[in-house]
Amino acid sequence: MNMTVQTLVPGKTDRVSPGVAAFRRIFLPLDTHTTMAGVFEEMRLSAMIRLPGEPAEGMFIKEPSGSAKSTVANRFCRRVEQLVGAEFKKGPVRLVTVGEEGTAKTFWSSILEHLGDPYYATGSEANLKKRVQKALKREKVVLLIVDELNHTVDKSHAGQILNAIKNMLTLGWVSIVAMGSSAELDRLPQNDSFQGRMVESPGLPRLVWSDHAETWSTFCTKLDEQLVERLILRSASDLGTPARSLALCNICEGLIGRLMWLVETALRNTLRRDADCISLVDLVSAGNALLRKYPREGAVNPLAALC
Repeated sequence: MNMTVQTLVPGKTDRVSPGVAAFRRIFLPLDTHTTMAGVFEEMRLSAMIRLPGEPAEGMFIKEPSGSAKSTVANRFCRRVEQLVGAEFKKGPVRLVTVGEEGTAKTFWSSILEHLGDPYYATGSEANLKKRVQKALKREKVVLLIVDELNHTVDKSHAGQILNAIKNMLTLGWVSIVAMGSSAELDRLPQNDSFQGRMVESPGLPRLVWSDHAETWSTFCTKLDEQLVERLILRSASDLGTPARSLALCNICEGLIGRLMWLVETALRNTLRRDADCISLVDLVSAGNALLRKYPREGAVNPLAALC
């Protein structure tokens, strides 16, 4: 991390922003992440050779928050842009985050916004729909990844939006990956409207210590190494030791995304103190914050037991 920034606040805070920025660039894919990206690539290639008017492929991905759905999708979009020489967020694969209002109109406007339409919120629902079709063709989008679909399936307009997705696939507008964390998404692939249209998701399952202890510990060790190799920290933080990696797995429920959030939170405190490595106290504090962010009944912070 060879970035110097000026700060208006006296003290050690000049390490925080560049350190966190460098941390967020760390990506250590698991086999499941690579497999999911491989299915995205299959769908992209299939869309490129699909004849005009033929139905497009779709896929539903329902995984809990922290399973790295959005991270894998973002990384895939960037890789495709590099492959085809497209500008940032201008490639043939686009990631769209659905608005929290959960209406059919905001569904179409969310797509238009990510396709660069400056008037994405203006117009009737029918008008927005027509503009989406034209924008997909103009931007030469072959795969649309729709994130946070739970914002819609949990609302009263779910049927309209799911019907819109079905029609887009049927008419061959674009191939679609729809992602979310809602339990409702579990039932969507079984809906008769989507039979024969959907690619089976390989899944991004959480890691269970009894079955994946080595995988989790190895990830923690590599993450620790990256913090030092990228000059974010001066020395290792022992994240991969048996006791710490087990505690981290339990408090994060085996979800890599939650682990990254916890470590980033702990890292902020470390950099604010200008310390060499993440301390156990930093991890405990970040663990408490994680339990507030993702509360679950009867949960305790296993990191605190290591003090």
